Amino acid sequence: MESARIEERTESIRIPTSVKARYFLKNEQLPGKDCTVINISLNGAGLAFYGRETMEKGSRLSLKMYALGGKATITVDGVVSWVKQGKKDFLCGIKLMDVLDNAEQMVLGLY
Repeated sequence: MESARIEERTESIRIPTSVKARYFLKNEQLPGKDCTVINISLNGAGLAFYGRETMEKGSRLSLKMYALGGKATITVDGVVSWVKQGKKDFLCGIKLMDVLDNAEQMVLGLY
């Protein structure tokens, strides 16, 4: 029982970051909106970002991250798992559809 709790905590460890990105909601044809990715899970299965507009939990989106000062782009698909109202913006948690591979994690500074 104790080991299950430890594994659960280990999977949710987040690495702070500040990566510019644009998100695109799957059900809309609107252009993407700017956001900033503020942390990525250590196992590359989730992340959090600041956006200017709220979105619904369960919304599917694509997120295009501009790493290494815009020299590399990484596009991921995910589902909004939670949204919190901030003072000026919204903080959104995303569960990624596919785990980031080692090369993507390296570009994002997780190694």
